[in-house]
Amino acid sequence: SSGTIRTSTDGTTWTSRTSGTTQHLKDVTYGNSTYVAVGNSGTILTSTDGTTWTTAASGLTNNGMTVGLYGVTYGNNTYVAVGNANNGNGAVFTSTNGSDWSFRNSGSSATFFDVTYANSIFTASGHGGAIIYSSDATTWTSSDNVTSNELYGVAYGSGIYLGVGDNYTLIYSIDGTSWGNMGSYGNISINDIIYANSNFYAILGNGYLHICPNCSLSSTNWNDAINTGVSDDLYGIVYGNSTYIIVGSSGTILTSTNGTTWTSRTSGTSNNLRGVTSK
Repeated sequence: SSGTIRTSTDGTTWTSRTSGTTQHLKDVTYGNSTYVAVGNSGTILTSTDGTTWTTAASGLTNNGMTVGLYGVTYGNNTYVAVGNANNGNGAVFTSTNGSDWSFRNSGSSATFFDVTYANSIFTASGHGGAIIYSSDATTWTSSDNVTSNELYGVAYGSGIYLGVGDNYTLIYSIDGTSWGNMGSYGNISINDIIYANSNFYAILGNGYLHICPNCSLSSTNWNDAINTGVSDDLYGIVYGNSTYIIVGSSGTILTSTNGTTWTSRTSGTSNNLRGVTSK
């Protein structure tokens, strides 16, 4: 919220950085020696060190209207940012350097909340269960909807894609193009999912975490939810440098070395933290 950026070299001690914007920032990624953060009003920030940030774009438009950007990723030498739909087209922007961005036709009327790159495929997920995919980030194809719930994230590992969303929604795919629905199991949202150390980790909107150990298409069995020690909404999770990090509402930052036991860290802010990435 309000342009908040915090950085850490160890996940424990966090330092405030000047972002140069008061726009809400929704996601951040790292690739090609550059951090890229995206947010409201078509805002895109870049940094080579995580400390000093530059506004690369502001006021990016979709069919003539400024759009909010919700997700960003890097893969195949390309940054991809996604966001609000307008006039029947969900927003997709691409860049090869993080500074110069081009609008792409998503082929979908949905707003997209997240985009990921895995197994040589870009996958964007969003409103009403919409999923689009692309191998080059330029030409996008829509998958058949298998849910009407909002989708907030996709991860890949052990030969399977898993997607998560509103109302405890879980979907799956073996190729990233055709999807099946595992069902919806409640009224709590699953806000993000990653794959690390042979496990999928999914974070919830109530401070809980689910782990699927050695998940595969033939064995998708989630462990009982783990209480991370907070009741705040959890929005982003990442693994890097042998450490798991979760961020969430009211400045929540949690760290773990094993993915099961979590420690709360002082973030120095009460603003919501929406995304986290690791170099």
